[in-house]
Amino acid sequence: MTPRWLAPLLVSAAVSATPRAVAEVTIRPAADGQVGAWLVSGPLPLDQARALAEKGTAPSAAGAAPRFRLLHSRDGALDLDRALGTGRKSGSAALLGGTLVLDSDLDGVLLASIDGAARLYLGEKPIWDPPSRALRGGGWDAIPLRLPRCSHQLVLVLEH
Repeated sequence: MTPRWLAPLLVSAAVSATPRAVAEVTIRPAADGQVGAWLVSGPLPLDQARALAEKGTAPSAAGAAPRFRLLHSRDGALDLDRALGTGRKSGSAALLGGTLVLDSDLDGVLLASIDGAARLYLGEKPIWDPPSRALRGGGWDAIPLRLPRCSHQLVLVLEH
């Protein structure tokens, strides 16, 4: 039986075999709870990224704007600067997210270690906006999540 806090992350991903081929992929957390695959869109201007999150843009690789793609890591740490080719350019932002599918109610936490500013949206509602904008230095933020059984759109707006 899967622990209550261990919920699958449903990610829609485009399959590159044909232009019309689309597959739904479920990414489940590893035994230690890490999710090493997310959908990412960017780099985007910060105001555009915030506007998309505030209108409840659902992360999808199905071709709708903004275009999302699958980003994954074997060790759970994602390097967005390298993946998006932003380098040291300031002012850019990215959207990172997916659909959290819960088979039962969730009373748990999402642990995040993010350098720079970030805001987490559940649907179009911001549910986490930490005041600190400094480098995390390996520290973790515990984001409490109390969610009912169903599907939930999670989107992080990440500032460079």
